Amino acid sequence: MELYLLLDHILRFEGFASRLVGGVEEIQTLLQVAPSAMVLIESRSSAEAFRDLCLTLRQDRVGAGVPILALIAQRAEREYVSAIGPEIAEILVRPIWPAKLIQSIRCALRRRREAATAGDTAARPIQYADIEMDLASYRVWRGGREIHLSPTEFKLLRHLLERPEQVVTRQELRIAAWPRNIHVGPRTIDVHVGRLRRALSMGTEANLVRTIRSVGWALSAGSADKASTPIEAGHDDRASSS
Repeated sequence: MELYLLLDHILRFEGFASRLVGGVEEIQTLLQVAPSAMVLIESRSSAEAFRDLCLTLRQDRVGAGVPILALIAQRAEREYVSAIGPEIAEILVRPIWPAKLIQSIRCALRRRREAATAGDTAARPIQYADIEMDLASYRVWRGGREIHLSPTEFKLLRHLLERPEQVVTRQELRIAAWPRNIHVGPRTIDVHVGRLRRALSMGTEANLVRTIRSVGWALSAGSADKASTPIEAGHDDRASSS
């Protein structure tokens, strides 16, 4: 309650109205009467429970498109980053700097307005070759087979699908798939790309993730890479896992 009172004071000072709710059902009820709202979730439960709550909200018709900011405790970044998926707009760490909170809220709301102005094109399925990604339900198929990806792998694939045949670097993928305030080493990115490649190339399916040595990767229907390459071998550096 003390945290809410502090946040409420900060938000009201900047012209925002706030309301304290205790669960996803209350959030859904509130969004029915205030569809332009956004959600700031503070979690003291496990990362998995937090992830389930966010997924439930995002998959509900009322909560679709509503910006969600996650407020987590210090030193909990690794646990939560591995569990939180693309439905979270940004991760904020307590104690939160008021100016940072307001900036994050305004950026999330601006992105939502821009998506609405563009006809919500970001929610349309993305397709390349026989891969289809549904951003509304966070599901991926290849040749009709559903592919189950971790949140990090989903973000990596989305970045590649939006740039077919183009080479993307480790730095680009790090920015696309991990929060800015989380350190991620090159080895972690290599490992996650390897996992994505294996998930996409099951059985006799051709590998579409082409490795460009010392540069990065490209999604290419003409890829000659094997599903398992030396860049995937070894162990994750544990900066993040999904």
